[in-house]
Amino acid sequence: INGFINGEYDTVAYVFAGDMAQLLQAEADGAPITVVQSDQLGFVEWLWINHSDQGDVDTPHPVLGDLAVRQAINQAIDRQAIIDDVLNGVGSLTGSFVYAGTGSVESQPPAFDPEAAAQILEDAGWELGADGVREKDG
Repeated sequence: INGFINGEYDTVAYVFAGDMAQLLQAEADGAPITVVQSDQLGFVEWLWINHSDQGDVDTPHPVLGDLAVRQAINQAIDRQAIIDDVLNGVGSLTGSFVYAGTGSVESQPPAFDPEAAAQILEDAGWELGADGVREKDG
């Protein structure tokens, strides 16, 4: 990115969203660059959760093996805040793994709803302790 801003490279493609603020600022400050942002979708960032215990696919993880925990995590992630605060506002929300091209599916991610996440855990038997940590079956 610095090499591009300094004129050492003619083209940079597939720029990470986290670098866009620096590029846009450099362009605004008069650097000899032109930043072009495509309307076409780019890459999707995922959170992959390991459901197995110690890598043994036949043994569910004691916490993450519980579907309710994974559903609650899904509801408790503030995706828009990640775009706004981590990626400097560069990005858009999607709930789909296949986001563009043949086979793409338009799908919205679950809404950020910590209260719904807490209710999912409550309904599944994950009780909130006095220390603020949830526990189920010891």
